[in-house]
Amino acid sequence: MQPETLEHLAEWAEACGLAEQRQALFAAGIVNPSEGRPALHTALRWPQETPPVAGSEAEVTFAAEQRRRMALLVERLRAGQWRGVTGQPIRHVIHIGVGGSDLGPRLVAEALEETHPTRGPSVHYVSTMDASQLVVLFERLDPAATLLVMASKSFTTADTRYNLETALTWLSSALGASREAICRQQLIGVSARPEKMAALGIPEAHRLTFAEGVGGRFSLWSTIGISLAVQIGMPAFDELLAGAHTMDRHFLEAPTVRNLPVLMAVVGAWNSQFLGIPSHAVLPYDGRLASLPGYLQQLEMESNGKSVGRDGQSVEHTTCPILWGDVGPNGQHAFYQLLHQGSHTVSADFIAVARRRENA
Repeated sequence: MQPETLEHLAEWAEACGLAEQRQALFAAGIVNPSEGRPALHTALRWPQETPPVAGSEAEVTFAAEQRRRMALLVERLRAGQWRGVTGQPIRHVIHIGVGGSDLGPRLVAEALEETHPTRGPSVHYVSTMDASQLVVLFERLDPAATLLVMASKSFTTADTRYNLETALTWLSSALGASREAICRQQLIGVSARPEKMAALGIPEAHRLTFAEGVGGRFSLWSTIGISLAVQIGMPAFDELLAGAHTMDRHFLEAPTVRNLPVLMAVVGAWNSQFLGIPSHAVLPYDGRLASLPGYLQQLEMESNGKSVGRDGQSVEHTTCPILWGDVGPNGQHAFYQLLHQGSHTVSADFIAVARRRENA
């Protein structure tokens, strides 16, 4: 892309109201007019010692308070102080989610598994309704030492509720305990609907919430990340939030032509809207990022896969590319032939890791 093209795209972004919408995003303004909601993921990672953007104070305080409550639960689990209905300490966690409540924590768990090995309970992620993931865990894990984490924004999603019911039945049958006892001692709920968790019999101390304005695909940095924090520890989870906040501040403050999120957005718009490139490949050259294309599929296509604008009117241009990809070496022996010699035009991000290990 020529520098003058980038300048024009930056001007186009500003003409589209970028500055105003960005300020509204950080100030907890209504940026989702169809649902009348803010988008509060930046509040999740705002440091409490840093004054928040005016208008977002309550949201930042609420997120910080929930994070403190989560830290207490994580500490109990990692210290071996949480005991199930038979008195055995918890040694396994099954994280039940789908979409963003599964894809986000799972991605980071895989990415940090080598550098942050588990020092507490083992963590397992479950999202499919066909029981293929759960049955394997039922055969391997000790039910007396297994805790369930039900991660669902609405707490009514069919996939997660079905898997929860299956897991509760397993625990109750295997331990000879009532469902009520299991819910009291071997279940943590994470949701934007505390009343739904209460109705299931989860004690208040074991219920974590986040705001309705947090979309599921952005919920990784909320209390949805509790299972990830159990795996990597709260200090590392706090580092994750700090890194995200650093990029938030860059997005908020950097000039448009040097603003990385803005540049990625306008280049994506240039490719899909102006050049007519229908798909975009994400190609990480590190096996630890194998789940990145899947996570970005939801993040990009659920966010931008629309046919109407903010004003509710139909749009005539492409709003989002079809996003796909795989670990680079696998792709080289599969679909790279199409990329190199096929008739399709595909934009791509090649992702490399600068340092393999901390001491590298």
